[in-house]
Amino acid sequence: MQNSGDRGTLSGALSIVSGVLGILSGVALVVFGFIFLKIVSDPSFAPGIEGLPPTFFSAALALYSSIGFVVTLIGILGIVGGIFAVRRKHWSWALAGAIAGSLTFYPCGIAAVIFVCLGKSEFDDVKPPSPPQIREGL
Repeated sequence: MQNSGDRGTLSGALSIVSGVLGILSGVALVVFGFIFLKIVSDPSFAPGIEGLPPTFFSAALALYSSIGFVVTLIGILGIVGGIFAVRRKHWSWALAGAIAGSLTFYPCGIAAVIFVCLGKSEFDDVKPPSPPQIREGL
């Protein structure tokens, strides 16, 4: 059964864009953490910095790297949900990807959530509601 609506395609494209931007920002955070460690741990960068314990810089690197890793995973979820939305399969995964996209890039993600919710009937796994059963003899 071919669906004629465009909401699934639009929401999928917005989720994929949000996911790609999430992956890029996650990788940028990890790279920034390593650059921060390299630059700031050099004593010629700032006088008096040699008084800080070396674990301070390692903790900063761990913080930026872990946040970058989580943002990258959220971006991957956004891409997976966008692919499901484009294929109009698994509405719940498409919605999860759109929500993940709203965490990484808010404008595209919120629009994707709206379009996924509006286009719920376009997805294959959503069954139409059955008519109410009329019981006789009550």
